Amino acid sequence: MQNHPRLRHGTLISRSEQNSLVAMVGRRCVDIEVEEGSKDALLRMKRYLTGDYSIVEIAARLAIEESDVRRVLAQFDEIGILAAPAHTDRIGREVFLERIDETVTMWRRQMSYHPLFGKLESGAARIEVFQGLIVETYHYVKSATTHIANAIAHCESPDWKALLSHYFTQELGHEALVLQALTEMGFSKDKIVASNPNIGTTSLIGNLCHIGSKSTLGYFLCLRLMEGQSETVHTGIGSLRRIAQQYGIKESAIQPIVTHALMDEQGGHGRLLEEALQFTDAITVEEANLAVNSMHDMKHSFDQYYDQILMYYSNVSSYVPRPRIDFFCI
Repeated sequence: MQNHPRLRHGTLISRSEQNSLVAMVGRRCVDIEVEEGSKDALLRMKRYLTGDYSIVEIAARLAIEESDVRRVLAQFDEIGILAAPAHTDRIGREVFLERIDETVTMWRRQMSYHPLFGKLESGAARIEVFQGLIVETYHYVKSATTHIANAIAHCESPDWKALLSHYFTQELGHEALVLQALTEMGFSKDKIVASNPNIGTTSLIGNLCHIGSKSTLGYFLCLRLMEGQSETVHTGIGSLRRIAQQYGIKESAIQPIVTHALMDEQGGHGRLLEEALQFTDAITVEEANLAVNSMHDMKHSFDQYYDQILMYYSNVSSYVPRPRIDFFCI
């Protein structure tokens, strides 16, 4: 066992009214029953499992016996949620892709658990929250050519430039499909086009541009997280249809968004990372760490994006869509 233990990146979720946790690591969800002590004590220990603290230091900070820390760590190691130390400066392509695929599965699962979707599927949110989600989707889809062009401008590989340029042409004008859905829902086309995106949407777009300027590999990882695989695309379409039905919105109104999702799936956007790395044997640890941290930041940008949609459009006084401010109105 390592003297400075570190958890694999994942999530420990507390089960309400039960003394148990769920660990989400990669594709796995592991139930952890707390037989002695409390789950809160276990969660407090988690904050020190960063590789920066020795077992002795962890025990001292938590005011518990060192043997108790070792016992918990042994169980964490047994279920596979402790990180193993690196002994290489390069990561083989297949190992890299497999680990990224596992992580994307985990983070997309976490994103799907956001309260926004639970409230919409149950009908607990105002209809304006669903409308706002589609409005913000319009702005997000419209931004594609901006952040793709930015990634192209900062890309040093001619092959990757060509791949991103093809992606650019495929995404060009797709916001028209979301705009069609909004007009079917009764919104004015001109007002949607002139509207101001939520700050969460602006932040999401800005982070994509930032990532594209510092790490092209990181940008490809973000596309993998954003575009999803065939299974997640169809799961999302099913969720959209259930929510629309919940709010009495006609199937024809959401069909353009379904069309957009299927076009992206058929375009192979979920496989851009594999295409980018098809002639690469290995990735340096430095490149991999920068790219993975970029994707992690993007995951949290989506959390913020959903937070802002739920918060803003739940307010009965909020405008839908959000208008730009006229100077003479301030």
